[in-house]
Amino acid sequence: MADRFMEEFRQAFEDAQGDGPPAIQSFEIVPNNDETLAAEASRLLEPIVQQLALLGPQGWEWLSAEFSFTVSAEIALLRFFAGNQHQDVYVPEPITAMLRNQRHVAAQMSAGPWWRLILSVLNSGQLSVTYDYGDEPFPPHQLLPPQHYRDDLKTYRRPQVPPWLAEYTR
Repeated sequence: MADRFMEEFRQAFEDAQGDGPPAIQSFEIVPNNDETLAAEASRLLEPIVQQLALLGPQGWEWLSAEFSFTVSAEIALLRFFAGNQHQDVYVPEPITAMLRNQRHVAAQMSAGPWWRLILSVLNSGQLSVTYDYGDEPFPPHQLLPPQHYRDDLKTYRRPQVPPWLAEYTR
């Protein structure tokens, strides 16, 4: 059915051209790869979460991880909770490298790369993921200097930049 539709579309397009030279020689419909890329980006989170969990102290109940990344700077905050106690833990470079790779894959989706990734993980393995594309201003402790967002915007072009971020990067 799709082939018939495309043939009718092509014929209607050619009929509308008139007698002059064709304005377009050919066209191709490119499939939307967002589903495939989203699955890959999601798959890449599993080993990241596993590595983060290994950093936790004995008896941790849940962890919270907040990552603020651009192509030129990163902030990684990891906190483990047990009862009413918490412990901050340093995120080593091999894990941030995995996060950079995951962000690069996510950047190929139509939404573009995340600026903040927020993970919440129970010790039972239940994972909650939030991708932050900057719809709202970032918390001060996760806000990088403006140049890093400019660097990111040069590398990953976006159809729109949130107004607050456009103002911040001027």
